Amino acid sequence: MLYSNKSNNRILAVKVTKGDDDDSDLMTEYTTVKFLSEQKKQIGLHSHIPDAQGLYYINDLAEEIDGLEKNTSDFSTFIDLTKGNKSNLCYCYEADPEYFKYLYDVEDGSDFVASASTAVHDMMLLQEKFGIIFNQLIQAFHGTDRRYKVLTNLIHRKNTLSKGEKGMGRMDAFRNAVSYINIRQTPYPLADLGDWVIQINRKFYKKTPMGMAKTHLFNEELTLSRTIKPWGDQESSVYTVNFLAEYLYTIALSAARRVTDLKNGNWAEASDAIFAVAASQIATINHMNIEEVKQYLEACVDKKRLAAQMEFFMTSKQVEFIENGKIPKELYGIDVKVDLMEDCSKWQKGFGPAINQNEGMDLGPYGGNNPLTELCKLLNITMVTVTSEKYLAYKAKQATKTSNQG
Repeated sequence: MLYSNKSNNRILAVKVTKGDDDDSDLMTEYTTVKFLSEQKKQIGLHSHIPDAQGLYYINDLAEEIDGLEKNTSDFSTFIDLTKGNKSNLCYCYEADPEYFKYLYDVEDGSDFVASASTAVHDMMLLQEKFGIIFNQLIQAFHGTDRRYKVLTNLIHRKNTLSKGEKGMGRMDAFRNAVSYINIRQTPYPLADLGDWVIQINRKFYKKTPMGMAKTHLFNEELTLSRTIKPWGDQESSVYTVNFLAEYLYTIALSAARRVTDLKNGNWAEASDAIFAVAASQIATINHMNIEEVKQYLEACVDKKRLAAQMEFFMTSKQVEFIENGKIPKELYGIDVKVDLMEDCSKWQKGFGPAINQNEGMDLGPYGGNNPLTELCKLLNITMVTVTSEKYLAYKAKQATKTSNQG
């Protein structure tokens, strides 16, 4: 439920649990927002943080929050909708209107890059300092069953190596996948700040506001210089890298949805934005010059080809070519052989790849790989650079510590 405050042009939001959910998510979000608001400068966050008003029982809202009118049809409807909830608790916060604008709805290209880069900068910073990972940025990353894995070739490396498979898997209805994304317009790019897990001693923990999170993140003795031991064991490292790759992949999908929503055909701008965010991700965690990182990435990955691949495989442009058994040679280069899958039962004639045409076009064929090879290359190069630089810094620090002890 949203209320507009006419006196200061801000929005008051009232957030409740869904169905059988308990209070923990709301409590964690409230605690997280309070903590980040108080520590923003020390941590080095660039995002503005919403103002947490408090946790209240739904029936007490009108008495607790100024500006809420109890005797209105909207308020009555809100009360009726929450009657089936297990919890009677709600979380109230206030923010400027920009907070409620999804990333893909940002019309100006430079604002899109600024919003995405700021979000990734702050998420990387929180991972480095506290082990916090935002693992539910979009619907495709919700839950544990059939959760989309960006670096599937890394997570399932034994199978993929034996079969010779490479790259990311197909993405169902890629436009819908980023609906209600937890990245918004600057200066408030980070949203739903309770949706995170924390990595401690090589394991990932679901947050609990009075347990794990309070012990390891919100205690009074917090020291901001404390960092999680880089990557932990092999399995922990694999999933950490995959989570960080999700940040960049989420931006890429959002950039594509923005172009298709605007219908401006500016895929070059989308590709530029993805490269800019990848550079920000590397530069933030490895403390490198962002312009030098951009040059490095552009030397490794073909930015123009990425734009061409996105335009082809994320629009209906592919339909006529594929239905005639052809792929434009410039998409992969004249030296690359492309085989079209013979069994493509989920191809909708005249529409494209889609398990459910009503939900939108899929990215890649059913049972096949993601066709954006340049994006796959960019994701892998970005993650390799992030982890290698971080590992070298860690080893240097350990060597210094050993030398001092000696």
